[in-house]
Amino acid sequence: MGFYLEYTEATAKEDGFALPPGDAHAGDPLPVRAPSGTGQGMPVRASVPGANLEGAKTEAEQILSRSRTAEARLFEDPDDSASTGSGMLVARFNRDTGWARP
Repeated sequence: MGFYLEYTEATAKEDGFALPPGDAHAGDPLPVRAPSGTGQGMPVRASVPGANLEGAKTEAEQILSRSRTAEARLFEDPDDSASTGSGMLVARFNRDTGWARP
């Protein structure tokens, strides 16, 4: 079972910004599909290490600190799937308000 963070990142085509590099301990961001149109950004699903929800939130914040996204969703996925929305949504993140329950 693992934790996965999903968010939308600006693409290089939109503003010259590339996906942030992953750390060896934080998992590499994984684009899950190509943008569907201009201005849509790149959907990302990144593996997040953590023995529990609080640990995963801390690690997710490290990933998000290198991102321009304002919102993200954290999933707990017993199947360790790379599919968008796979698993149980356990928390939502907003850069202005922090973590909230789904």
